Amino acid sequence: QESKATPEPERAGKAVDANIDGGQEEAAQAPIKVETKEDFWKVQVEAIYRKRNPYKLGEVPGLMEKYKGKEMQLYCKVCKRYDLDPKKLYASEDAWADEDKDVKDDDADADGNTTAPPAQAPGGLLGAPA
Repeated sequence: QESKATPEPERAGKAVDANIDGGQEEAAQAPIKVETKEDFWKVQVEAIYRKRNPYKLGEVPGLMEKYKGKEMQLYCKVCKRYDLDPKKLYASEDAWADEDKDVKDDDADADGNTTAPPAQAPGGLLGAPA
């Protein structure tokens, strides 16, 4: 009768393993609670590294410490490094809609103006007369 009161070790282990595996999947998909501006910018920087350079994710805590009080500056630098618009917040999947293309559209600059090809200097190679 005592053996019925306690679960078999084999079953208990399987139940625990199933909970651990399920918990890890949920934790990976669960939203991160942002309580400070530092947390906000950390999430933004991590989102960029997750898409553009996952190997640098481990460097984020050190970068946040280095740029303490200047987190927005760090975010702008990371955006510039990966040719992203710092006005967008990349923790949102919607922000990546135009960024995941292999080649960005060249027909308009940041102000929406169309760009013309650069004018050629007179003469031949290196400006020497032809």
